[in-house]
Amino acid sequence: MNKALITAIVLSAGKGSRMQSSLPKSLHPVAGQPILVRILTALKRTNVTEIRVVINEEHNQLMQPITEVFKAQLYFQKEKKGTAASVSSAGLDQLKDHILIVNGDHPLISSSDLENMIKLFREESADLCVGTCVKKKPGHYGRIIRQRGKITAIAEKESLTHESEKINEVNAGIYLVKADCLRSFLLQVKNDNPKEEYCLTDIVSFCVSKEKKVLSFSVS
Repeated sequence: MNKALITAIVLSAGKGSRMQSSLPKSLHPVAGQPILVRILTALKRTNVTEIRVVINEEHNQLMQPITEVFKAQLYFQKEKKGTAASVSSAGLDQLKDHILIVNGDHPLISSSDLENMIKLFREESADLCVGTCVKKKPGHYGRIIRQRGKITAIAEKESLTHESEKINEVNAGIYLVKADCLRSFLLQVKNDNPKEEYCLTDIVSFCVSKEKKVLSFSVS
């Protein structure tokens, strides 16, 4: 189990429109370094087998120099249809063993968190592990739904009920999942939500319904 390969997928296709900038969100500098550089540095320190970065084709010239330095492969998401569609753009058919998925807007991501998450995943022989954190003001973050202490779903901001809106444990946008499990459940994701997007978070409830082992890991 410990010899299983891990492919990292970084979701960096966002245009950063809410930042009111023509610069892709993941290239905005934080303390002098682009967010993407910080993420790729953390991933490299975990000794993942391979890194794939999903981007918009129009950002190719901007992203390519960075990904070349880190020996990461670029994949293009042609249509903006949500996080599940973004992951599907990364050539999943070729992958085996485990897949680590990270949102491309996490400048404070740490290699130690990723390493500990991988360790937990392997020791517990999990099928899916979701990074979570607790926030005093959860805002637009997806909420972690639990039953008897176990994670059962992630509720996106647009579909929160009055009760789930009070939850302060949120989705950190980091996932570690078995490749065959991810491929299987991505096919079941639908866009029947207010934004009409295919949301990666749906795989949590799919895994639970099929009695897969789903864990959560608290990131710093």
